[in-house]
Amino acid sequence: MPSLARPPADGEILRNGSRRRPRVGKLLRAAAVVALIAVGCTALARDPATVQQPGTDGRSSALPVRAAFYYPWFPEAWSQGGVSPFTRYTPAGGWYDTGDLATVTSHVESMVYAGLDAGIASWWGQGHHTDRDLPALLEAARGRDFRWTVYYEAEGASGADHGPDPSVAELAADLRYLADRYADAPTWLAIDGRPVLFAYGDSSDGCSVVTRWAAAQRRAGTDFHVVLKVFSGYRGCDAQPDGWHQYGPASAADDQAPSSYTVSPGFWHREESRPRLPRDPARFARDVAAMVDSGARWQLVTTFNEWGEGTSVESAREWASPSGHGVYLDILHRLLARTPPEPSPPPPPSTTTTATSPGTTAPPPGGDSVVVYAAGDLCDDSDRRPGCADTAELVSGADAVLILGDAQYEEATRAEFDRYFDPAWGRYRDITYPVPGNHEYLSSSAAGYFDYFGTRAGDSDRGYYSFDIGAWHVVALNSNCSQVGGCAPDSPQGRWLAADLSATSRECVLAFDHHPAISDGKYRPGTTEGKVLFDALYDHGAEIFLSGHDHNYQRFAPVNSRLEPDSSGVLQIVNGAGGKNTVAMTQSRGILEYADDENFGVVRLTLEPDRYQVEFIGLDGRVLDATTGTCH
Repeated sequence: MPSLARPPADGEILRNGSRRRPRVGKLLRAAAVVALIAVGCTALARDPATVQQPGTDGRSSALPVRAAFYYPWFPEAWSQGGVSPFTRYTPAGGWYDTGDLATVTSHVESMVYAGLDAGIASWWGQGHHTDRDLPALLEAARGRDFRWTVYYEAEGASGADHGPDPSVAELAADLRYLADRYADAPTWLAIDGRPVLFAYGDSSDGCSVVTRWAAAQRRAGTDFHVVLKVFSGYRGCDAQPDGWHQYGPASAADDQAPSSYTVSPGFWHREESRPRLPRDPARFARDVAAMVDSGARWQLVTTFNEWGEGTSVESAREWASPSGHGVYLDILHRLLARTPPEPSPPPPPSTTTTATSPGTTAPPPGGDSVVVYAAGDLCDDSDRRPGCADTAELVSGADAVLILGDAQYEEATRAEFDRYFDPAWGRYRDITYPVPGNHEYLSSSAAGYFDYFGTRAGDSDRGYYSFDIGAWHVVALNSNCSQVGGCAPDSPQGRWLAADLSATSRECVLAFDHHPAISDGKYRPGTTEGKVLFDALYDHGAEIFLSGHDHNYQRFAPVNSRLEPDSSGVLQIVNGAGGKNTVAMTQSRGILEYADDENFGVVRLTLEPDRYQVEFIGLDGRVLDATTGTCH
């Protein structure tokens, strides 16, 4: 835990210093994780006749509790050891002051958005600025389903390299102070009517720390629910606290279940040349999901805003997202919902046409933010690995799946769909929206494709349709133009497309087909089929055009119909890297912003009411490319 001096003048930062003789130093935490097997813990016996019990007013939280470690250190900690700012990242909220009520209120709102129940605020003792900031934190949570507790830092500023442990008398004085001053507040975290307190620790701790804290509680006449930091051999102690936790954010995850499970987004200390734990949103999402599955009583995030060590999930310029909360809080938001709604399959695309928007489907379930996955050129007619079965595993938490054509090779017969595609991607069929590729039409009239997908693929004599999801209008196009009477503006599909786009009231439009309008791969400079559809989309102000066909991933700058960079242009994404094979790029032009001709992967789109984020995710779960944009 980075050490703030206790209780020196405001802003003094201590590294490896005595808790009794504070000195200015650097933020440097020993972040190694103790590898321990978690066991159930029995709380120390308490004498109800000798304790005062703040907070028995029905405000208690139910376990499991999901909480983030929080640092009310700023602005003091933005500058340390002559380095300013003391971080490798740029917080989206700027160089803020955690004593400012508006700032900490926005932090509470961000943590509530993330599905967190509580914050664990670093506390360096009576009169320290972390103590003086505490009332603002408690006030910021008023009226919200969110609670605070403190992280008692002085317990970790001891040991062989620091000085003596806090004495029973010192602990008792601090416990009595917290109980009298704060712990009865309605926004202080409580379990079974008992106010919660977390305590840091150090590598020299042993079982005596448990008995020392129990003695301090008896002396202070308090009854805190104490959660101590684990140490080697903690499970063998005769006396046990109410809970255990680990704090080691240089490790991606730490499992001390059933007591606690902790996850970290990354670790890159300002004074270290490379990260100890590189950031990887896909890995973080997997760790969060594992934390939820663990059922641990304390499900913890290290950290909300420890910027010096680079462990923050708070939004930063480097991981901004369309929601405004940042990629890591978005992941928590998606995975920590207490009562997620049961997903109901969207209605199949309607075959009913109208004068204004023929073929528009009824909307699938949506909301303000939806997650959509997209890939094309998927399954070979073999069990070769890696392949489409592997890319299918990358889909998680999807509201919809878009198939960008050539779902099944070589001739896309129904038998091939059943043998190869269905075991891999068929699990998403109820939320899948496909378009046909050229291989689908190697079977007469794409019979295998339309038979497999049924009404989800639209009318079999068309293969184009549209639907709304969240705040977006989505258009599925059939770029096998000769099969459907053409793609030009005066063709049946062209007239339908113009009418559909004119009729929608949605401000954000995404379209997808198989043949790209722009490509720097095998089909450079693009296909005529895709380009005529692209031009119509540009004329109507569409935002995104997804295609397959080229067996690689390509992302181009938004361009106009002349293929010139244009902030109001259409973003062309090619993802034909769905599992069949990859094909090398040929050459690139100035509008190509990113390409990958080696990795299979999926495109993940986060669609907000007025903006979007696009990510390309490789088989190892890493985000290989990402971009954001706003609706026109």
